[in-house]
Amino acid sequence: MSAQGLLAGLRGDPPHPWCSWLTPDAMRGRVSAVNGVFIGASNQLGEFESGATAALIGPVASVVAGGVGTGLVVALWVWLFPALARHDHLSQPGGPPKQ
Repeated sequence: MSAQGLLAGLRGDPPHPWCSWLTPDAMRGRVSAVNGVFIGASNQLGEFESGATAALIGPVASVVAGGVGTGLVVALWVWLFPALARHDHLSQPGGPPKQ
């Protein structure tokens, strides 16, 4: 898990700066804090849910159900938010703001 975390941080596209680049300056601290809380909580809840589902229906069925569920959520979001699906980059015109 340590290697996974290290590699996630070394990727060329960490997700946290994207959130900051698109947020107005006056709200950047609040949005960053809420983003951090949700990311941290989702990891813990996801681990619990995965273990509980695997214990109930078995590991293979749990993985298949997770993949199908992910596909359904993606399809639902594309249908509900078509503008988000067409958004092909996460930086403002001209790149990220200068710091």
